Amino acid sequence: MPDTIRTFGDFQFDASARELRRQGTPLPISAKAFDLLAYLIEHSERAVGRDELISAVWGRVDVTDDLLAQTLGRARRAVGDSGAEQHSIKTIPRFGYRWIRAEGISTVVEAGQAEPGVEHDFPRVLAIASDAPAADARQPARGRRTRWIGLAALAAVAIAALLFAIRRPIEVLDSAAQRMTVVLPVAVTPVARETAWIRLGAMEYVASVLREDASDNVMPSEQVLALFGADVTAAALDSDRLRSKEPGIDAMTVVACRATLVGTAWNFSIDVRHAGHVQTFSGDANDPLEAARIAVAGYLRRLGIAAPNGSSLSPLTELVHRVDAAVLAGNMEDARALLDAAPASLRSEPDVQLRAAQVAFHSGQLAQAQTLYTGLMEHESDLSATMRGRLHMGLGSVAMRRGDFQTATARFSEAIDSLRRELIPDRRLIGVALMDRAAAQAPLDLADAALSDFGRARIEFESVDDVIGIADVDTNFGLLNLLQGHFSEALEAFDHAAATYARFGAQDSLATVYVGKASAQLATLNYAAADATAATAWKLVPLLNSPILVERVASVRARALIGLGKLSEAATLLDHVSPSEERASASEINLLRAKIALERGDTKEATARASGLIEQAASTHPPMGGFPLSEAVLLVTEAARRSSQSSALGPLRTSLDAVDPKFDRDLPLAREVLDAEIDSSQRNPAAADHFDRALALAETARGAATLTDVSVAYLGYLLACGCGEPERTASIAGRLAAIAQNDYRANRAMQAFYESIGDTRSAARALDQARRLAGARDVSLPW
Repeated sequence: MPDTIRTFGDFQFDASARELRRQGTPLPISAKAFDLLAYLIEHSERAVGRDELISAVWGRVDVTDDLLAQTLGRARRAVGDSGAEQHSIKTIPRFGYRWIRAEGISTVVEAGQAEPGVEHDFPRVLAIASDAPAADARQPARGRRTRWIGLAALAAVAIAALLFAIRRPIEVLDSAAQRMTVVLPVAVTPVARETAWIRLGAMEYVASVLREDASDNVMPSEQVLALFGADVTAAALDSDRLRSKEPGIDAMTVVACRATLVGTAWNFSIDVRHAGHVQTFSGDANDPLEAARIAVAGYLRRLGIAAPNGSSLSPLTELVHRVDAAVLAGNMEDARALLDAAPASLRSEPDVQLRAAQVAFHSGQLAQAQTLYTGLMEHESDLSATMRGRLHMGLGSVAMRRGDFQTATARFSEAIDSLRRELIPDRRLIGVALMDRAAAQAPLDLADAALSDFGRARIEFESVDDVIGIADVDTNFGLLNLLQGHFSEALEAFDHAAATYARFGAQDSLATVYVGKASAQLATLNYAAADATAATAWKLVPLLNSPILVERVASVRARALIGLGKLSEAATLLDHVSPSEERASASEINLLRAKIALERGDTKEATARASGLIEQAASTHPPMGGFPLSEAVLLVTEAARRSSQSSALGPLRTSLDAVDPKFDRDLPLAREVLDAEIDSSQRNPAAADHFDRALALAETARGAATLTDVSVAYLGYLLACGCGEPERTASIAGRLAAIAQNDYRANRAMQAFYESIGDTRSAARALDQARRLAGARDVSLPW
């Protein structure tokens, strides 16, 4: 069955490549908008009903009208339509939509046809590219880390339309396979512990030479390992294994390597395959990397490129590649042992110091990483532009983990400036730095700047065909949407990225996506869905390399369990993680323990735990980034209200006066609720004004969870004070009923409201619903 490219006007719609082109140029379009166009075009002979279209595009029926309208708007804009000018997609009132642009819609192209007269040869790919790792970006084989926005401060203002305006489907990159070189792991004979490093160390050496000397666009080594596995060898070239994993492999240049010890010397051979043709190049030397250098030099001469100097490789080169091999294999202990055993003269080399800092960072030892990076700063003027860029990226990454987003932004900016000064800039590395800077800017309310950096990062990754890098951008788009309170768009972005990560077996990145997805579900009070997503992420924990990520997974799953009232399960889960006290995740996990105590009715323990965390966070300069200070304030306030101790909240309010709200964008809201409770305890009518301001802040797209927190507290105040404002009370109750049907606290509050107006039947229904949602919570306790 031939593939088809449908044309209309100057547009071409290529379903198999998932590309919409205008005059041959691919247009940016979100995945769902593309799917919507595809379904309407495929069924252009008839009108398509609204529910049918939703089911076809989203695979479910519970999609809001807003999301459908947004997706339809993107699809219309992509093909030059608008709501008023419907040249392509016509709205059928009270039914659905129809594709009406029928001219020239059936251009047929046979898939796989080659142009006649093309001779196949070993191509010289002229791409300005390198895959040298960022200071914090060298990834283990089991999954590349996604650079991500901190999830503690969920906030508002929707800019999703702008985000997806610069997105394009990952699938279109498959057409670029012919410009990619893949270096496979080295087959080593004999197999022994002392020669095991050659498998990945020599692989990365060959890949780096082809990038730097041949300007080849070489697939990142961690991406190769994730896609094909560490055991793939030259034998796989004669099977369907590579083809099944990567359909575009036949269009790529594949380099398979063998290292064989013959007596006391090493023979290193490389088989270079492209378009069905294979040529072999080999070298012999006493050292395996030196033999590899000789073999690669032969290949470079075949391409007409001057080979590197004939001098032997230094001990420094061997150490660096052995450390890289350990890190690629995810074995940080071996990497650290190699570094510790190296002679002092080598350990003082910048390349080695940089890798020591990377290993410390990936092992969660932030203080050690900071010390090592700072030590390198003393010699910054002696470093190359790329090395300076990596150094600043490392310092920025440490600052990010500590929640110091301002310092991180400055460091990443310096890194970008340094990297661009290189004679041949490393575009992949620049993309990583841009994405990291965007992630640092987002919590600082610099959404426009973050959006711009994400878009520029995508361009850099596309220029070097880094599919996982593009998925990282999608993940961060999802996290930015989450931070902005656009939860449907966040979920779409996460699902899109997850498909790529699953294909590559990138477990760390996949777990990051699940954490983001579960956080979006929690923000909309969908505790059951969040629990299912978080449980899936928890199954990945044995495969994860980052202890910080494990803590994130535990935290989001505990939140889902608490929401479901599964308090013992949540407590047991938190007992499985013990983060370093220097990390914000340690305080967040302690805050969740306070939340469990509050749900069990132990307001004293909840207050003591949360108050201590607030005092610690407020006294740190800058405040502990990533720690949800506002959430802790709301928890202490709720505990005081439940125990009728709101009059004791004064000192807490004083301690918060010195905290700059830019470190927690929900802090102004928490302060308004705190002030309202203090005024309420003093029977001050100004309490209502504080609650009104808090409610207005909560309504700015922060999600149903925050809105429920404020509404429950506000309704409790109105019912307790007997202020004689039935209309305001009914308004808050109605709002609460509309947004929080699946929330235990909301149903307890609604029960009290119905009882206050004498509606016993509705009160009984609310109580029954609360009992169904209670889990281990006691419905007789104050709410």
